[in-house]
Amino acid sequence: MENLFFFWLVIAILFLILEVGSPGLFYFLSFCVGATLSAIVSLYYDSTTIQSVVFLAGTIIALIFLKRGIRSWKHTNRVHPTNIDALQGKHGLVLQDISVQHPGIVKIEGQIWSAKAMQDAPIRVGATVEVISCTGAFLIIKEVVKK
Repeated sequence: MENLFFFWLVIAILFLILEVGSPGLFYFLSFCVGATLSAIVSLYYDSTTIQSVVFLAGTIIALIFLKRGIRSWKHTNRVHPTNIDALQGKHGLVLQDISVQHPGIVKIEGQIWSAKAMQDAPIRVGATVEVISCTGAFLIIKEVVKK
């Protein structure tokens, strides 16, 4: 029987190319591992049955390890707030008088935003404010009391 080393090596490379073409799944990477193990086994055993069993077992084991690794990686990923959610708790400067009935303008981290006051008391120009939330197109703010 002929040696199937190059056959398994070509299969492994093809699965690796498929993995690069479809990032994020890692299924083809498991097949690549199985084919690589079969290529190594083909150097020692000529039996295609043994090589096929090694391919199947190697693929399944690699899939299990990759699935566990991805699952643990997803759980350690932190969610970072973006856009409006990232503004909550930030401080800014009032550029136009603000009250509950009359929205004004605030500057937060160099950006201009429309804002409404959370309290009934008006907030004057130059006051420091904190973003509480966002409702529609307006930031809801409260004045920060200086100590």
